[in-house]
Amino acid sequence: MQSIIGNSSAYRQLILRDLGLACGLSIAALLFIFLAFSISIWILALGLPLLAGAFWFGNRGSVALQKQRSQERLATLLSKVLGENYIYFLNLLLPENRSVGMIDGVLLGPHGALVLEVSSISGQYICEGDTWYRYMGGNDSTAKKQPNRKRIKDSPTWKVIRAAREVKSWLSVRNLPQVPVQPIVVLDRGKLFSSTHPNCPIVEHADLVTYLKEQISPKGSSFEATDVSESTLEQIIHRLKNH
Repeated sequence: MQSIIGNSSAYRQLILRDLGLACGLSIAALLFIFLAFSISIWILALGLPLLAGAFWFGNRGSVALQKQRSQERLATLLSKVLGENYIYFLNLLLPENRSVGMIDGVLLGPHGALVLEVSSISGQYICEGDTWYRYMGGNDSTAKKQPNRKRIKDSPTWKVIRAAREVKSWLSVRNLPQVPVQPIVVLDRGKLFSSTHPNCPIVEHADLVTYLKEQISPKGSSFEATDVSESTLEQIIHRLKNH
């Protein structure tokens, strides 16, 4: 692969900020708890919210750290299996566009643009359209033998579909060449228990190399038949690099 361009340092700063806040709040909470037992039990009421805040920031930082590791593992895999005519943008912020925030990854190449959402959460999942559930194991006899499942608030498929639409819109508004744009969800640590009419491809990390060979290689591409020219890609890459 030609190169990997990303905002890893900015993402890492966000992680360090959350972990730093978690440590600071934890220390403050412990201090209040100590004072509660030394002076008055009512001081404990001030320490408990700080402890809750420390837990919240610590959990968010931990999740973000695992996400970063999953993204870097994916980027390493792409650099090993793709040729020089591909370039990967990691943690991409579209210039002059903040509506979707940071996109996990955009792979540019002869196929066009592959917009990736990297899921770093372990476990098994069920996807129905854009609705996601965590598979809890076994069957629920009260739900007509449907698997035990818990609905997930944030849908990875909907998130990446929205990001892909923003990429297409960004190209159009800035009078850049239109190229095929395909969203995809990559499960780094999780497994897909079942899927029913997902609105975009969902691929486990172990199957990603096979998917790339079948879908974006010149012989097996499911994108438009004509490869995107190098000059077209250079225009888009130049605009993304220089903002």
